[in-house]
Amino acid sequence: MSVKYKTGDKVRFLNETGGGFITRIDEKGMVFVETKDGFEIPASIKDLIPADGFSGDFLDQNGIVPNKVSEEQQGTKVPVVKPDITEYVALPQDVSEDAEFSLLAGFVPETGDPVFSSGIACYLINDSGFCTYYMLGTFEQGRYNHLSSGRMEANMKYYIRTFNQTDISKIAGLHLQAIWINEGKYFRKEPVDVLIDLTMVNFSKEHQYRENDYFDSKALLFTAWSSKKVVREVPGPEKDITLPSGELKPSEKKGALKKKKRNDETYEVDLHIDQMVADSSKYSPAEIVSMQIKRLHESMEEAISKKMRRVVIIHGVGQGTLKMQIRKELQEKYPEFLFQDASFKEYGFGATMVHLHTI
Repeated sequence: MSVKYKTGDKVRFLNETGGGFITRIDEKGMVFVETKDGFEIPASIKDLIPADGFSGDFLDQNGIVPNKVSEEQQGTKVPVVKPDITEYVALPQDVSEDAEFSLLAGFVPETGDPVFSSGIACYLINDSGFCTYYMLGTFEQGRYNHLSSGRMEANMKYYIRTFNQTDISKIAGLHLQAIWINEGKYFRKEPVDVLIDLTMVNFSKEHQYRENDYFDSKALLFTAWSSKKVVREVPGPEKDITLPSGELKPSEKKGALKKKKRNDETYEVDLHIDQMVADSSKYSPAEIVSMQIKRLHESMEEAISKKMRRVVIIHGVGQGTLKMQIRKELQEKYPEFLFQDASFKEYGFGATMVHLHTI
């Protein structure tokens, strides 16, 4: 089932923090979302999910709004849904048998306000060289409720949703199921089926959130599954407690994550202004952005001419303005190419990867 959106619908980005209201939909089906900062961000329909205030319809595989099924009809037939094969993403190749692999859940306060008044964004982190197929749900009042499911690429973090303090306080645990996938030679690995215990965690307390290797801001991390099988402690208000899942303490991680060897089929471009000019103080912010976008287009054309498989655009984190402008340019100038966050393990959290194969 897909979704039919209308102007004015409130939506969230599937793989990014935040969302906004739909301002327009162009003739190619591209949806433009205005964020709370006033930026109009272009997005593909498949990269959006309805939020509070959504008033559109759900469509069947033929693009038709289905009739409501009566209670008597329910359960008589299982509808056949065709898998979506329009988006191709290559799977990792020949991951070694002794490669380390971890899945983590991360919780990050969304605003600079005191934590007790901030929404808490939930992320799923695949810290491995494997692709995973996963299902994530909450455990509340003895029941499991679906949160998110799908495919996660290697070395990626995926935004799941944002909870307010009232809702997150009701969650007793997060339930995660996942399998590890790679192409070529592979080795048997046990599927993941774990419940992360959240009963003793107070998400409204500042001291629960720590500096870490996965986010630029403080976060609360839980290891859902790890090849190391290490259980670590989470600080409590009065004493330390040990959760079944454990938490990765930033102090116990030895420096930055190791970077992988660069792929010869990947073209990298660094848009940091100090990599482009000797003295950036001579230029206004608008001039700097103009130079960065010009460099982006030059690099894209060069990568295409050299028949590279992918382009990694290193733009940094900052306030996110340059990143949004880059993605707007990619949507408008190169709509035939897919793009996503680049691997945080190789590039940190300030890079975008463009796959130079047509949709």
